[in-house]
Amino acid sequence: MSIQKSSPRAEASWSSNALRLRGGPFGEAQVPFGVSCLHKIIERSGYRDVVVDASRCTFCHPGFMVPIITQMERYRREKGVTYTLEMPTHSDSLERLFVNANWAHIMQPDRWPERSRDDYGNHIPLRRYSTEEQMHVLVNEAIESILHTRKVDRDSLHGVEWSLNEIADNVLQHSGSSIGGFLQLNLPQQRGFVEFMVADAGRGISHTLRVEDHQTALRESILFGRTRDTSNHMGDGLYGSYRTALCSHGSFNLNSGKASLFLSHGEELLQESERRVPYIGTFVSCALSFNEPEAFRRALSWEGGDVAREGEERVGYLDIKYGGGETLELDMKEYRSFLGSRTGGKKFRRRLDNLLKEGKSVGLNFSGVSMVSSGFADEALAMLIRDIGDAEFRERVGMRGASDIVGFVIDRAIRHRLAVTAAEAEAEDRDDDWTDEGWENEGLESESATVSSSL
Repeated sequence: MSIQKSSPRAEASWSSNALRLRGGPFGEAQVPFGVSCLHKIIERSGYRDVVVDASRCTFCHPGFMVPIITQMERYRREKGVTYTLEMPTHSDSLERLFVNANWAHIMQPDRWPERSRDDYGNHIPLRRYSTEEQMHVLVNEAIESILHTRKVDRDSLHGVEWSLNEIADNVLQHSGSSIGGFLQLNLPQQRGFVEFMVADAGRGISHTLRVEDHQTALRESILFGRTRDTSNHMGDGLYGSYRTALCSHGSFNLNSGKASLFLSHGEELLQESERRVPYIGTFVSCALSFNEPEAFRRALSWEGGDVAREGEERVGYLDIKYGGGETLELDMKEYRSFLGSRTGGKKFRRRLDNLLKEGKSVGLNFSGVSMVSSGFADEALAMLIRDIGDAEFRERVGMRGASDIVGFVIDRAIRHRLAVTAAEAEAEDRDDDWTDEGWENEGLESESATVSSSL
């Protein structure tokens, strides 16, 4: 017996104790069919050993896997269900995605080790949290990843940090989820977006708001001030995140109980769906664009003020991490994984670019650092001097505590880069002179030819 529904290309079905994923791409729209299949296998047929057959899957987006894995974990906790994963065979990259995103580990932890944040990657793997401390670690890791991989202004960074904190905290404050929450973040390459997904297996929005109709509950949950706790605007995270996605031309997906709401590409057209098998808990998927910095300030404005509220100071990750003084201090020992490669240098230079936008100075403490590569020194420091100029660099970037050999490598990289830049500028000046002279000669020759023909 099987259910075969979803889309012409993505098919979720079940047979005996197996959930089969074929084709693709699997995304948020396929979540109800995956949930229905799990319900048939576990609740109706009574199986406690479930096979997840992804061998014929061609692509899975986190928007499908995060909520499905959350439901699987609920069944594991409440009914003792165990899972066996059959990996995708369509491509090596898809198999790596299952491993690197922690999907394989959470489904079958005895076979696949957990993956932590990759300093060079563009994602935070799917992780579970059940305390505020664990939540803050994940959110801080997400902000660190953004600083390493994207050029982003303060308003945008604050907007993402605020949305992540609010949505993730909703799980701890309102859901009553026995498994806590799950969070995953992606930074798609060559796109100015950040995507994050938060899921729980708790009471759901309808129960939390005490609204019987599931569609009405979801619609009311994204309205300003619609919360059971009005003392401190608790619950406005959904409203603010939805507004941020709308204003930044991003996307927003809310899935809870028997209903879903979708916002796509900044168009305020909410699609609704009803189904018999409910999604137990709440799943939020949000894509926010960095391409319109003002969108974050517009979105996070409340009636008469912003999210900091009147009388409150806006304090974000940068303030906590580096302090509120005139100089932001960086302990280079914390960036050991960056110091040995040119790729790490590029990541670190992007971080410096973002910090210097704050209008403050940056202090780099190399105490305890035994070695840096020439590639790192060139990309992180020498290329920064090329971009902002030697005078501004000396004024705003300080370095201390470097050993003789570390100082030598940095100094040599800077001298070499300045020499290369000067030589390139001289060669460009020569080319410009030649080009101007060439155009003058061509003009004279053209004029002479015209005169001769007229004679």
